[in-house]
Amino acid sequence: GRQLPGDVLEAARSEFCARHGLHSRASQRLRHLPAAGQHFVVQNFRSDDEVKSDAFLSYVDKLLRRPKPPWGNSACTLLVHASGAIVGRCCPDLDALCREDP
Repeated sequence: GRQLPGDVLEAARSEFCARHGLHSRASQRLRHLPAAGQHFVVQNFRSDDEVKSDAFLSYVDKLLRRPKPPWGNSACTLLVHASGAIVGRCCPDLDALCREDP
């Protein structure tokens, strides 16, 4: 099924590309990712480079070379590596998700 309405996704993409000054090639690369991938990239891309489009393309290429994409199959996937498991107890929002766990 659909994860997000197309108009919501388009508005988020447009705002993200405008905020970072991305050229059309970078914008197209974002558009061709699955919805979960677009959400992941919009939430996690950071760059201090002068030419953000090149940094963005490099970032997406690096993510796509991974054996499994970090966004899983949905926009709601949260990956916590063993070394980061303690984060759940330090972040109230994450801790609230685990209150029922033994």
